[in-house]
Amino acid sequence: MQSRIINDHALDGLSKIPDQHVQTVVTSPPYWGLRDYGKKGQIGLEETPGEYVDNLVNILDEVKRVLKEDGTFWLNIGDCYSGENRKKYKPKDLIGVPWRTALSLQESGWYIRNNIIWKKTNPMPESVKDRCTTSHENIFLLSRNKKYKFRQDHIREPHKTSPNYNGGQFRGHTTKDGNKWVDQRNQRHGGNVNYSKGGRNKRDVWEMSVASFDEAHFAVFPEDLPKTCILAGSDKGDVVLDPFMGSGTTGVAAKRLGRNFIGIDLSEEYCDISENRIQQHEWNEGYVERELPEEANFLTEPNGIGKKTALAIWDYFDGCLQDIVQCDPTEYKQISHVTERRFQSLESYFESRLE
Repeated sequence: MQSRIINDHALDGLSKIPDQHVQTVVTSPPYWGLRDYGKKGQIGLEETPGEYVDNLVNILDEVKRVLKEDGTFWLNIGDCYSGENRKKYKPKDLIGVPWRTALSLQESGWYIRNNIIWKKTNPMPESVKDRCTTSHENIFLLSRNKKYKFRQDHIREPHKTSPNYNGGQFRGHTTKDGNKWVDQRNQRHGGNVNYSKGGRNKRDVWEMSVASFDEAHFAVFPEDLPKTCILAGSDKGDVVLDPFMGSGTTGVAAKRLGRNFIGIDLSEEYCDISENRIQQHEWNEGYVERELPEEANFLTEPNGIGKKTALAIWDYFDGCLQDIVQCDPTEYKQISHVTERRFQSLESYFESRLE
């Protein structure tokens, strides 16, 4: 699986991606008026929510271009309240940014297929006395067309109850049909109600905690959130895109699920963070099942380095040799704490292959 990280403004980064190249998009753009990232051209610091929505829709129309005809777009976006200095809005007014954005996208040609509520199990405490504490955000499922790839069976939830099914016995007017439980009593209302053995259909309220990531300096959405979207909207080997990548949680989820990933972010710092997170996942997951070549066993001799590290180093050297590219083995020596003797043996082996 491949990953590609583009350090650029979202609109410019998207221009580098071919038409209909991406199967599913999962993203959470900077929220309006919430945070200054200190980057020229950043989204979220517009004077009014209308300007913010216009800028965002302009970018997301380019997302539509790179999305496949049967692709899906999952948009997580939060709301905010008007302050004393906000133009055109009364103080304490809820702005309604998520739905303003969704309806503008609908006007632009997108299909709104779901308004999913992310119910936070650990919301930020608030000291307000005249309203409820905010504990949710919106996730909109959008599509280019009315028919699109959606893998319901990949995201099913456990049944709360099994209607008319108890201990292997069907009761009343219920019959067994293939791998489903079918309640025929509902035929009077125009059709069957199917109860899949794999679980019930995913509901549109998702209970998940806000995650923390030290390098990001602020809370991020949990990996289970993009994981659910990716499972529903794509298959292994498909391409997943996050045009506002941030700390790279969507990329980590995509790689964990066997998808290719493209991420775009204006911040060089966050591109580095994302790349490191994704590479760390590949390091942890990619060197477990394979065996180390016999000629590389000296790397793991008593008091040597671990198998995963040895495989990574071996692949690095071998890749440099096969691709005939410049590489800096001293960097890997430092990272992996290869001893001088083992390092010299490694260099000698690959030098002999070049002769």
